[in-house]
Amino acid sequence: RIKKNIIQVYDRTTRPVKNDRTPVTVNLAISLYHILDTNEKEQTFTCLLAIRERWEDEYLKWNKSEYDNVETIRIPANKLWIPDLVISNFAGDKFNDYLMTNAIVYHSGSVMWMFPALIKTYCTLNVKYFPFDSQTCDIVLISWTYNGHELDLVYNESNERNEVYYVSKNQEWAVEKITTERHEKKYACCVEPYPDITFTIHMKRGSLFYIVNLIAPCFLIFLISFLGFFLPVESGEKVNLEMTILLALVVFLLMVGESMPPTPDAIPILGYDHFN
Repeated sequence: RIKKNIIQVYDRTTRPVKNDRTPVTVNLAISLYHILDTNEKEQTFTCLLAIRERWEDEYLKWNKSEYDNVETIRIPANKLWIPDLVISNFAGDKFNDYLMTNAIVYHSGSVMWMFPALIKTYCTLNVKYFPFDSQTCDIVLISWTYNGHELDLVYNESNERNEVYYVSKNQEWAVEKITTERHEKKYACCVEPYPDITFTIHMKRGSLFYIVNLIAPCFLIFLISFLGFFLPVESGEKVNLEMTILLALVVFLLMVGESMPPTPDAIPILGYDHFN
């Protein structure tokens, strides 16, 4: 009965405030579930997460005593006004392709919408210290059409650790922390501010795989190369050994180069070591 009474008179195209000068304040948080990929060549970061949005809708209030003390209901998000948030540094194929899950509506007018999203963003990856590097990647949420006087973006700073967290681990990357910042930008076209919320994921690469499969074999090759100098020249195998070692080093250098971005300022120290 509550849904029927609300939906019949509800206009999902109108901001949920009765005073047009009042901004809608949207509280944001994310839950990081899994890191799917960090592509050094494309300079992109892909992850599976949940985005949580909370705001007040002045048109979705009811007196719970009139409805058998019902305090919450669930309504499909596409039937309500929802913030038109997008990821400004999005790098995927389908822009703003979110799953329209149910929103939880409280009798006080508070709305909480949490939905899963497969996110691919641009991320500057500095691989100088590969494979012992740490990286930071941003997820920047902004409103597509509303300015800061119409829709304000915030995050609960006092409860940030409870609201922004990660759930599962990645085999290559370990998430150290997730930080949140709010920014305001002004553009030449407009005098109003445009806020954004930036979630920064701090992660460290797991180096064990590269130590076993890349660094240790290279060290062994260097050791064999050094011992090759003690071979007698008359044996005739010294030149063949050094040529074989050189070819092996070239192969390992190609393996490093295949995973690195083609930029001159991002050549890993490991590559310099191989070259030397």
